[in-house]
Amino acid sequence: WMYPTQLSGPAVGALIAEYAATKLNAKKIGVSYLNDVAGPGCTQRVQKVAAANGAQVVKTASNTEIETSLDSQVATLKNAGVDSVLFCNDPVNTVKFIQAAQRVGWKPTFVGGYVAADDVPQAAGSNGKGMYGFSFWDFYKDNTPGVNKYRQITEYYFPQTFHHFYEQACYVGAEAIVQALRQTGPKLTREAFLKSLRSMTNFDSTLGLKLNFAN
Repeated sequence: WMYPTQLSGPAVGALIAEYAATKLNAKKIGVSYLNDVAGPGCTQRVQKVAAANGAQVVKTASNTEIETSLDSQVATLKNAGVDSVLFCNDPVNTVKFIQAAQRVGWKPTFVGGYVAADDVPQAAGSNGKGMYGFSFWDFYKDNTPGVNKYRQITEYYFPQTFHHFYEQACYVGAEAIVQALRQTGPKLTREAFLKSLRSMTNFDSTLGLKLNFAN
């Protein structure tokens, strides 16, 4: 679907675990995670990085991609006495978890990746206020030159587009592919194209990160 230009699940897990333990003083962590795709790898890294920084993952609660509600998962982590919930989840299930927690009057510290889209805090409601999230790109509402260019190009092709960080990853992937095609030249082969990609060890996304495609 897109050239992979976003951080892997384990990398996301490392970032949210280190931040929760070192900046938010989390000690007893629960993890809400998707039992597929990036969820398991993210959760495993949370467990390792949390332990290395003086915190402990005392309980995890998994969910599938399609859930009516996450009431049982909330009960699992709440009963374990966690002080913080880290999300190795997709945005939709993250919202459902926060909503379910609100129904029982529970509000631990929430920390998650994959939440930098306006509809996540809007849908989460008041119980999501104060949640910590991050994006690995300059925020899509910034006015940096790179963000302005990204919005201009995406809106040219899709005037009604909904901007968020997944779209940014797709956009950066497209930019990387175009650069590799230009470097390869008119005699395009798969081998030559991959060689061009692997030579891009300091590709400037113009959105805050430089990427290494050597591997």
